[in-house]
Amino acid sequence: MIYVDLHLHSFYSDGVNSPTHVVQKAKSNGLKRISLTDHDSLDGFAEALEESNKLGIDLMPGVEITTIDYHMLGYNFDVTDDNFRSFVKYSQSLQAEVCKARVDKLQDYGVPINFEDVENNFPKSTLGKIAILRTMLSDENCTQYFKEQHGDVDVKQI
Repeated sequence: MIYVDLHLHSFYSDGVNSPTHVVQKAKSNGLKRISLTDHDSLDGFAEALEESNKLGIDLMPGVEITTIDYHMLGYNFDVTDDNFRSFVKYSQSLQAEVCKARVDKLQDYGVPINFEDVENNFPKSTLGKIAILRTMLSDENCTQYFKEQHGDVDVKQI
């Protein structure tokens, strides 16, 4: 039996590991075929491909495109196709706009967060809800705000 995982994320989207580490972890878990399907990003593919070639894992090109209503997985495309790469970058730019609007809405509610902090905390990542949440959880002003608003909560359990 061949074990596969065709839905993996690196720090180029909402994962926490480098593409190299994702491939290494896949190898240590006995996977033979994987696909790095970062949200609206192909930025980790070359790094993942280099490591997968070293470790003998079959890497299928993949991406998770965010739409208004859902996420759409795409596989086995030509990663060098400039039109497709432009489409993915466009989708990534739309996600940054949505992320900025979400941060603005949080500010309207009094949450002491700013978009620049999200960008600085996740410079390589497609920005989304997870980047906002992780920024809030790591920011002393935000955690203090939540404690003031919601009592003595342990934000590390969120």
